[in-house]
Amino acid sequence: MRILQCVWSRSWKQFMIYRATGCLTLALALVFYGIELLTGYIYFSSDVTVKGWDRTDYLLLVTTASLIMAWYNFFFVLGHEQLSEKILTGALDQILLRPVDPYWLTAFGGFDIPSLFDLGFSLVIASLFLSKYQPAFFELVWYFLACLLGVCVVFFIESIVYRLCLLDRADQRLEWDS
Repeated sequence: MRILQCVWSRSWKQFMIYRATGCLTLALALVFYGIELLTGYIYFSSDVTVKGWDRTDYLLLVTTASLIMAWYNFFFVLGHEQLSEKILTGALDQILLRPVDPYWLTAFGGFDIPSLFDLGFSLVIASLFLSKYQPAFFELVWYFLACLLGVCVVFFIESIVYRLCLLDRADQRLEWDS
């Protein structure tokens, strides 16, 4: 628990140092989300359904995608950014020598505070759209698990991309050495 407090404290300090960037990131996330919602309203303005989808179905899909990305960004984007920077600068050896699991140490580098606000906003909007379906408790649990699975998929795709970056960097280093 103390580790999480330290990570949260460091993340909050980092947000306060770069608050203009964080506010700009949050504002752009909300603008793009607004554009996606506006697109949904335009798609479904003249017809009730499009290929079996109604407006609420589409808006819930867009909101769920935004929720998954905000959830991923909140937990993992800082760690993956730091990992790619360490790969490109050659500072990965220091992490590998630590006594804790280096993969999770680098993947979970901190909390992205602007994504927390985006996550909260997406949760509120998703709950509004979900309330139109009047889901049962277990349907909400399945929705939550599906979102968690979506976060895992994004995490693994990002991990694969960073591993390919590491391999590409190692390949370039071998070319330069020979």
